[in-house]
Amino acid sequence: MTEVAGIRRRYVERTGRSLELWRGFSDVLVDGSTRSLAYYAPHPVVIVSGRGAHVTDADDNSYFDLLNNYTALVHGNAHPALTEAAASVMGSGTVFPAPHVLQARHAGMIRERIEGTEVVRYTNSGTEAAMLAVRVARAATGRDIIAKARYGYHGSFDGLAPNFGGGSVRADPGVPRVTAEALRVFEFNDSADMERICCEVGSDLAAIVLEPVLGSGGAVPATGEFMADARRLSDELGALLILDEVQTFRLDHGGMQAVLGVRSDLTVLGKLIGGGFPIGALAGPRHLLEVLSVGSPRHMKHAGTFNGNLVSMAAGIRAMELLGPDAISRLNSGGEALASSTRSALASSGLPGTVTGYGSMFNVHIGAEVGTVRTGSETTAQDQALMELFHLALLNEGVFAAPRGFFNTSTVLSDEDLETVAGALKQALASVVEETAGERR
Repeated sequence: MTEVAGIRRRYVERTGRSLELWRGFSDVLVDGSTRSLAYYAPHPVVIVSGRGAHVTDADDNSYFDLLNNYTALVHGNAHPALTEAAASVMGSGTVFPAPHVLQARHAGMIRERIEGTEVVRYTNSGTEAAMLAVRVARAATGRDIIAKARYGYHGSFDGLAPNFGGGSVRADPGVPRVTAEALRVFEFNDSADMERICCEVGSDLAAIVLEPVLGSGGAVPATGEFMADARRLSDELGALLILDEVQTFRLDHGGMQAVLGVRSDLTVLGKLIGGGFPIGALAGPRHLLEVLSVGSPRHMKHAGTFNGNLVSMAAGIRAMELLGPDAISRLNSGGEALASSTRSALASSGLPGTVTGYGSMFNVHIGAEVGTVRTGSETTAQDQALMELFHLALLNEGVFAAPRGFFNTSTVLSDEDLETVAGALKQALASVVEETAGERR
């Protein structure tokens, strides 16, 4: 593709102060940030504030927030009820090496929502909760090997590395050999491949780990048949089924596992249950999580200075209170309407592509063939150059989304907001079409 200067030039002209600040940040921060996903070319915008459905950058550009810190801010930015809840505990201490009533109350709300949950153990992120789930599975089964879906994301943990090509991760230079030998990989939504991989492991398989909807893998929902086969295989092989609902817990009062009708052995949680503050949690039956009990003959130590900190507990309780069945229904309806209008706009644009997702989460895949994205691997068919242009065009139109084309709605978006965002997405697609018309003739 030749240089298409219009979208990029407009972006650079609008974000001069962000560029200046980001260059200064890069003197003390790797890539000028603290997480890989925050960087994109030619430079990221520097966000200085957020309120409700909007975020504002250093150049005073306002954006509709359709990323919400990758689904964590289900009630938008700086929600008054959540900031009030967080502030309510700050004056009397935020964390102690001791139990607290807010921890029990928060855990009780999780237990009420997720079928089969009896007890909860807290961590400080979804990554840590996934790591703990793997440790518990190995301790509970006495086995070592974990099987997961290709392009399934379970945090920044080599033991559940997200992206690779073969049936194991041995070819991935970023994964230590000891980790690679303990991990097997199958294609998402491919029951035959999952069964082949898991049966090859057989009695050495400790757990199957799955997202009910691939997150960073492209917002691809699992089919009911695939999830039922995962449950069956786990039972037949004596392994655990671990469902990562860090993102998908927003999709139903009981999580996406309730929608799919599948029972997890352990559930990994994070993001929204902290109300905008750091959190992770592992939920499950007592007989599995008892390995964390000091009274267990198989006691496995689990520490964490800020586990169950009271700011996250207080804000998380309020966030879950505000996200009841009616709120989730409205949230999903808004996401589905926006996804539908984007799908129509993409089809009308003449650009190849499709839109995947469920409820309040969806992903635009420009360059992929319509209807072909059913696995994580099939998302790689999208045209990265077009996706990068689309992302910058969205920012120019006042929409803050993920560079990979991922969107999610929040409860503070109004019907009028959704209409405005739908128009902005349509205009962003039109900008991409205009600047690449010559390349696609």
